[in-house]
Amino acid sequence: MMLGLGRAKGEWHHLRPPAAKPLDDAGLAHRVESVLFRDRAVPKRAISINAERGTVFLRGQVETAGLIDEIGVAVAHIPGVRRVVNLLHVPGTDAPHPPPTAKAA
Repeated sequence: MMLGLGRAKGEWHHLRPPAAKPLDDAGLAHRVESVLFRDRAVPKRAISINAERGTVFLRGQVETAGLIDEIGVAVAHIPGVRRVVNLLHVPGTDAPHPPPTAKAA
């Protein structure tokens, strides 16, 4: 017996995994932490991560300017991140302030 096209589509619907729900701010921040802190070169205790409506704010102090750039790029590639406000700085420098268009978390 052959299934009709409509019934086949209905059966297929039951086999597909449900679409992922968008993460809330806390879930997105947790995802970023989980992905970012897998890398041992990233100092876990030195970085604070907050999210607000898809914008991820990075604050803290790391050893090199290169690491600041690498972290910013890595976070920008994490699913769910719409924008990164990278406020990381190196020792001996002042912490940057968020741009006026970014709402602080």
